[in-house]
Amino acid sequence: MIKRFAAIWLGLALVFFLFSFFSSDELPNTFGEIYGILYIWLLWMFPVACLIELVINLVKKRKQK
Repeated sequence: MIKRFAAIWLGLALVFFLFSFFSSDELPNTFGEIYGILYIWLLWMFPVACLIELVINLVKKRKQK
């Protein structure tokens, strides 16, 4: 459960980070800019990963009944 949560959270953050990194007009070239983009996506994807994990658990419980 924890491994799945971490995989969802980090996977979503990485996908959106790469998308925003390569879709920008000017590529960020300093460590601070790159780290800032990654940090924002890590923060935003945490509650999304929590909701996905909650839905997965609810669906599993409903199938068991």
